[in-house]
Amino acid sequence: MQPMGYIVMGFIALIFLGLIGYVLHFFYRMIRGERMTEEKPAETPENELNAEDKSNVLIYFVAVPLFAVWFFFGRHYVGAPDFRVNADQVFSEYAKSELTAHAKYYDKTVQVTGEVVATGVSFGSPWVMLYGGGYKRGVQCFFPEKRTAEAASMTKGSQVTFKGLMREKAIMVVLNKCSKV
Repeated sequence: MQPMGYIVMGFIALIFLGLIGYVLHFFYRMIRGERMTEEKPAETPENELNAEDKSNVLIYFVAVPLFAVWFFFGRHYVGAPDFRVNADQVFSEYAKSELTAHAKYYDKTVQVTGEVVATGVSFGSPWVMLYGGGYKRGVQCFFPEKRTAEAASMTKGSQVTFKGLMREKAIMVVLNKCSKV
């Protein structure tokens, strides 16, 4: 999907989330037994919003969508690395105490250096595996689709440095949203 498609889908999702919030609030008020139409004072024009209506519009169509954008896109920003390690070191930490390493690295930007031992594609995402000191020991770096050419340019045996968002250890230690440094 092209970047413009992501933007359009994002706006559609924001509008949809705002509508869901408004409908949920409507049912909440109905369950509480509040009247859906309030009687307005004589001096207030019919089409003017009162303060409560204005705050509801602000919450449902501004605050909820902004939170959704942050939750789905902003909190996983890959910025400056929090840690600089080599593939052997990070895999050894996970092998020694997976819980301690998970608490240290999870959801952090990590820069990893190592030797390329394999490349491939899983579920449409290119990946590169760095040697971590033995068979089935290493760091698997998943690249965004737009960086397929970058991942494809790496060859077995070359030394590389990646930056990515640390996820977890399945068989390998996994980095997402990788880019070559």
